[in-house]
Amino acid sequence: MDPISDASVERPLRRRPWDGIADRLLAAEHGSP
Repeated sequence: MDPISDASVERPLRRRPWDGIADRLLAAEHGSP
């Protein structure tokens, strides 16, 4: 797998749940799926 994609998947699991939600909101603002 791509290391960047793998890191993006693991990040919310390793960090606090609300951090994962914040990352999703930021991604939505940037137009990422």
